[in-house]
Amino acid sequence: MESTEQVSRCYQHSGEDERLDIHRLEWDMTWRHLEEVLPPSGHVLEVGCATGRYSLELARRDYKVTGLDLVEEQLALARQHAQREDLTDRVTFTIGDAQDLSRFEDESFDAVLL
Repeated sequence: MESTEQVSRCYQHSGEDERLDIHRLEWDMTWRHLEEVLPPSGHVLEVGCATGRYSLELARRDYKVTGLDLVEEQLALARQHAQREDLTDRVTFTIGDAQDLSRFEDESFDAVLL
């Protein structure tokens, strides 16, 4: 298994936004599924949020969102997007590892995206 440092380096310059723009079907199909399974409101944790594309859309839909990622550069972009769209009251982005979610209390989220 790769170390978190290796994973972090891999995603440091990942073009998540560009990939989802090019592969619009992935975005559309993911949202179709999420609309079926997400509660109508609540607090969502997105693990591996990258630049926050899904987190920001959830915030636009009035969810409270916590985005977690290994790569600070990706999180900085996510924070910029949230600030530009005035979503900082609904979404927060924090650095962290999906292998250790102990910072969050049990049952503190209504849904988790991985």
